Amino acid sequence: MSWYISILLYFLIIETVIIYVINVGYKKLDKRKLVNLFLSVRVFKIMLSLAFIGIYYFVVKTDIKTFTLVFALFYLVTIGFETWYFFNKERQLKKKNKGE
Repeated sequence: MSWYISILLYFLIIETVIIYVINVGYKKLDKRKLVNLFLSVRVFKIMLSLAFIGIYYFVVKTDIKTFTLVFALFYLVTIGFETWYFFNKERQLKKKNKGE
């Protein structure tokens, strides 16, 4: 059961980094580069998540199906929150550009 905590900590750390990187991108990049950054962050998250699951498998070697299922649920929830967050940031950016 201690792996629940590791999943939670993983997503807290990775989402904090992703939100920070995207916020810096919104301030410094043009729209085209921002899309590339957004997609790069998504690919990075997928690769890092696969590595995290692989490390768990090789280190713990027990209950991998349950771990992967719980991890996938956390992943889907965080993708939903990320999408909502980035949608709102994009809406704010459009409002700001219309006001200028």
